Amino acid sequence: MEVEQAHLRDERIVFHDQNEEMKRREFLVAGREVQVAEREALVAAAEPRACEHPMSAMTRLTTAPFKMARSVFRGKH
Repeated sequence: MEVEQAHLRDERIVFHDQNEEMKRREFLVAGREVQVAEREALVAAAEPRACEHPMSAMTRLTTAPFKMARSVFRGKH
């Protein structure tokens, strides 16, 4: 009986230590997430926005021939 109680006590101690380590890691991860979010905000603010509605690849492919024709025909005027 004493051996079993000692074993249970040891398991509780190990569980408590693991729980404390997990809380410490969660705190560190939360801090890193805040830093990453701040860096992403700085990068996003520094990037120039070319267009609010960028064209999809399919749109660019389908409009390219017409743009080419316009540039050719407008250049001969």
